[in-house]
Order: sequence, then structure tokens, then C-alpha cells
Amino acid sequence: MLQNKRTFKEWVVLYIQGLFMGMADVIPGVSGGTMALVMGIYRELIEALSNLNLFWIKELLIKLKNRENPGELITFTADRVRNLKIPFFIILGVGILTAISTAGMVLPELMDQHPRLISALFFGLILGSLQIPARELKLRKRGDYFTAALVGLVFFAVAFGLTDPGRGMRFSPRIWVTVESTGETVEQLLLRTPLSGSPQQVAEYQQNLQKIPELAETSDLSELYLEAGNSLYLPVLPNWYLFLSGFVAIIAMILPGISGAYILLILGSYRFVLDLVRVFNQQLFSGQFAGSVFWRIGIFVGGMVLGLLIFSRLLRWFLDSWQQLTMAALLGLMFGGLRGLWPFNFLSDRPDTTTGLYIIGMIGIGIIFIQLFDYIAGLSRDRDGC
Repeated sequence: MLQNKRTFKEWVVLYIQGLFMGMADVIPGVSGGTMALVMGIYRELIEALSNLNLFWIKELLIKLKNRENPGELITFTADRVRNLKIPFFIILGVGILTAISTAGMVLPELMDQHPRLISALFFGLILGSLQIPARELKLRKRGDYFTAALVGLVFFAVAFGLTDPGRGMRFSPRIWVTVESTGETVEQLLLRTPLSGSPQQVAEYQQNLQKIPELAETSDLSELYLEAGNSLYLPVLPNWYLFLSGFVAIIAMILPGISGAYILLILGSYRFVLDLVRVFNQQLFSGQFAGSVFWRIGIFVGGMVLGLLIFSRLLRWFLDSWQQLTMAALLGLMFGGLRGLWPFNFLSDRPDTTTGLYIIGMIGIGIIFIQLFDYIAGLSRDRDGC
């Protein structure tokens, strides 16, 4: 039953619940839907989403064509608009966007400064979350086990083959574009541009080394000044792939226990999307707004909206008709994609004991966090009877 009226305090609580959902959405291995379950608003959210259809507008147009009573038309329209639960989505959405914006300011820098540890944490989060789709495999017959294993192995092989150890997608459509300096350091240039790679990859790019040999001689990009008019080649994702990433990520987000952020990691889009958010926030607060960043965010969101409109019903049909095979495919995809997060591949040589222990420790932290999170979600499921 949807909650019709909320007090001011309850609206604040809803905003905080949105914050936690947003944090879950940017952490690979954690599902925003599962967080909604833990927060106690999953049922209300699902009911509100089910009311998000505009088919009543067709009925309204028919009523207008038939010149029905204006009072009845106003009542009809008001009832339908009320059912959309617009205030609920606005407050919840603002909380989610606040968390995503904050993460966009922090995570890219952490990924650049501590790639091994962040990759190890993500690896542990995903490894620990594999039990969630596995739990949905309610196999009863011997033939079901064989079929599910076959489907899972096929999707495992696909994900494993499309990723390189520690590097994400093997066939990433990343393109390199030139960006001109306005008279700034290399670090400042990189900070104002969304990247689909790390600053180290920019510094090691062969064409950049040919243009600016000093890149090979310094590890501190804040000390290397670029005269106005000079340019660097920077890695970005093409718009079509950004749209596709949004389309696929939202499909994962509406699946039970599947992390959309992890799908973005497999696709090689995670870093670029977070960097888009970071640069957008940076430009918004500085007053130097660039339309290209807003346009790219719009492309990604457009993919999400289209995926939600087109695929949500098809996905529901798959889950209703072929749940075991669908979950087996997702489990294989998640397990195979772990190859792209293998943290030891970020080391240029054999790790010393201390570094290896740090990496193993971060993997353990990720696994323990997911286990605790899933335990709390289980208590919420038992409480709500889900």
C-alpha cells in the first residue's frame, strides 16, 4: 500500500533513504533495489514504479474528444497524476542524485591513487555477491542442473573472453581525442575533462609522448605546464557506447540482487560515467558550465530511460518464464567478468608480502561487507514477507 501522506520528518527520512540507495548504486556488487529492501521502502517503490505509465492520457484524449463534463475530466486527471507519486520520486531521486554526485567527486581520484586496493575491494564485493543470484536458482530436476550449468558456462566464457585481467573490457571502443590547453598544468587539464582511463595511461600514450617528451620524465603531472594552444590526446567513450552502457546498466539495476555499477565495470564505462559526474559538479559549482558534459550525461540517462521502457517488460517475461536460465546466465556473466577486476594485475612486478596482504585484506573486507549487507537484507525480507 502506497503511503499517501507524509510528515516533514518522514520526507527527510525518505531523502536519507535515497542517499543510501544512491550509495548502493555506485558500489559494484551492491544492488540499489536490495538497499531499498533494507531501508523498508522496496514494496512502496515497486508499487510506485508500476504506476508509472501514461496510458491514461489516451483515455483522457478520448474523453476530451467526446466532450465529457469538465469537472469529471479534472477529477480524472487529478487522480491519475496523484497515482504517479511525483513527490515520492522527486525526494527519493534527489537523495539518490546527491549520493551519486558525491561519489563522482571522490571515487575517480581514489581509483587513480589506489588502483590495486580499489580493484581488490570491488573484486571482493562482487565475489561475495555471487551468492545472491545463485540463491534464485531453485533447481529441482537433474536436467535443470545440466541446462543451468551449460547456460552459465556459456555466459562465463563470454564475459571471461571479453575481459583482460585487471583491465576490464578487451574490446573497449575507447577513442582518443585532442583537448587544447588554456594555459594550465597537465593535471588541471585532466581534472576538467572526463576520462575513460587513468592519468598514467594518458602520460604513457605514445602520441602524447611524441608531442610532450617531458611526460616520460615526471611522475607529478601538476609540475608539467602546457602553454595555451598545446593539446593532449585524452581517452573518452563514444556517444553510442555511452548510450548502450546506460541501456544495459538499467536492465541490470532492475534485476534482483544484480549491481548496475558492476555491469558498467565489465563494459569499461564505470570510470568514465563517474568522471562525467565529477566534471559536471565541478563546472556547476565554478559557474563555468560546458554543454558537452551535460549532453553526454543526457545520452547516458537517455539510454537508461529507453532500457527501462523497452526492456523492463521483456525482462519480467524472461524472469517469469525462464527464471532459472536467466539467473544462471547472470551468474555466469558476473563470475566471468571478475577477470577484469583481478587486482594483482595492477602490479608491474611481483608484489611484496605487505602489498599482497593489503590486497587480500581489501578483498576480505569486500566479501565481509556483502555478507553483512545480505544478512540485514534477509532480515528485512523476513520482516516484510518478501
